[in-house]
Amino acid sequence: LTDIGTYADKARDGAKNTHHKLKQAELTLHKASRRLADIAQSSAVENRAAIMAIVKRIEAADDEVLNQLFKH
Repeated sequence: LTDIGTYADKARDGAKNTHHKLKQAELTLHKASRRLADIAQSSAVENRAAIMAIVKRIEAADDEVLNQLFKH
């Protein structure tokens, strides 16, 4: 799970620095957060908190990329 969060941060930082393929980065982050949210719903209760923390981290990165997208 920590690797997923790290990759989300890297995608956000890469999109910020290069302004290249912002929409693709936003779509990928959005898809990842939806998939993890679905996994959280079907997982055991004790695992949900950790998964939802990563989902929130991905959604925050997604929001930043989306804001960057609309600036251009």
